[in-house]
Amino acid sequence: MSSSAAQFDNAIAALPPLKLFIGGQWVDSDSNQRIDVVNPATGELLASIPDASARDVNGAVESARKALDGWRLTPPFERAAAAIA
Repeated sequence: MSSSAAQFDNAIAALPPLKLFIGGQWVDSDSNQRIDVVNPATGELLASIPDASARDVNGAVESARKALDGWRLTPPFERAAAAIA
């Protein structure tokens, strides 16, 4: 295995779980369907990722709305400190 191939494999292994991140948690898609991600140069399967359903999207939007409600009330200096951390 070449050095670049090993680096690629290490980068793929370091990815977060191949799930949806909704409401601060990694979750499976409501539909349980997946999308294959293929390297266009080689045709090699790189990953299989969740195919978000409309219900998943609605849950993500609702979670973002709730987060915004708290975030907009956070003083600017606290928001700036969070951005740096």
